[in-house]
Amino acid sequence: MVLAGCCDILNPTTCDPPYMKSGGACCLDENYNFMCDSEEYVCGDGSVVTDENDCPEPVFCDDGSVVYDIGDCPPAQLGPGHFSCNERTEPPCDFFKEAYCPKFTPTDLEVRVAAAEAIAEHPGAYSLNQLFDIYDWMNSKVFYQNVPLDMSEPYYPNETLRTRSGDCKNQAVLLASMVEAIGGRANVRLVPECHHAFPVVYIGNDTDSLNATFRAIRAHYKDAADATLHYRYWTEGGQTLYWLIFDTAGAHYPGTTLDDCLNASQTFEVYDCNYTGTLNAPQISGTEYGPWGIIDDTRIIQAGWSNYQEILGERVKDYAWCRYNVSIQSLSGPIDWFVTDYKGYVDYRADNAFSYYCGGKWVQNGVCELSRDTTDSIYILIHNPNARSQATVERKVTVTCYAE
Repeated sequence: MVLAGCCDILNPTTCDPPYMKSGGACCLDENYNFMCDSEEYVCGDGSVVTDENDCPEPVFCDDGSVVYDIGDCPPAQLGPGHFSCNERTEPPCDFFKEAYCPKFTPTDLEVRVAAAEAIAEHPGAYSLNQLFDIYDWMNSKVFYQNVPLDMSEPYYPNETLRTRSGDCKNQAVLLASMVEAIGGRANVRLVPECHHAFPVVYIGNDTDSLNATFRAIRAHYKDAADATLHYRYWTEGGQTLYWLIFDTAGAHYPGTTLDDCLNASQTFEVYDCNYTGTLNAPQISGTEYGPWGIIDDTRIIQAGWSNYQEILGERVKDYAWCRYNVSIQSLSGPIDWFVTDYKGYVDYRADNAFSYYCGGKWVQNGVCELSRDTTDSIYILIHNPNARSQATVERKVTVTCYAE
């Protein structure tokens, strides 16, 4: 018997790397994926198949990027607008909520002590006077230390109190915590476009409260006398809620902030995650308007002479009543001084007996607090009783008014 042909079993095909056996021949498998390079197809996502139709379908993400698994799309970014981050999970709200929410600490002992110190001159129910006290306390007790908004999380308020320094975000969470510690409500507003953060404080749900607040700001802060004041509002439960900008790091008085922040296209807000109370507006009644400086000078009064000063009562016409604070200090010898009305002034000039509200003879200094509900003038009379030497006298008069 004669056999013809060949047998693979007897003569097997041997393929040396990077070749592989395919059928009865060798093919190139340069990437060692057990596919002949001539038969494989590389898909857009980098996977390799033998049939182009087996490639995964591309997914077009919201930001325009292309992926092949929807789970690989970057998180959706929020567009222009104002966003309350407590109710959202998109970036940057996810970071802002995690970074700021725990930093509202109104029950912290150090925060409460600072708040009590700030409002010491206006104890009692939560009021507009107390808000100004806290704002002024922050400006005088905590100096600004610049750290950009997007470089770090804010410190806890008690850390800022210990160092007595902080940037905008650190002052913001401290201010918000102090306001809540005295019974108010404050959120922190973040404006990445201008790299800034500041508190906003709830003022009330009516324009009367808002206007009274603006009037008090203009009276209390000289730089705000002719300024445009700003607030934020939104509707909730059928009511319009008014929130006052309360920025100590970017302004010198409440109601304003950095110009670039006022017109930003995108803003974010975080409120205290642990706040369980209701919105509490500050008490407007009893609000102080002022103090205004009326006199702050030094007079030289010759031996045996007198000095007379009329204080007009015109400010009272805009308020229910006003309180005058008069301080007289001799830098030389004793003096006589009196605060009186027009009749007392005329009688004094005529060398007649006269009546006066307060005063003293042969004294080094004196103070007088006088409440008035009339526009009639008051008069300050200072006499140098020394017949041989002149007197140098410091005079200070301020007036604070009240709407009721």
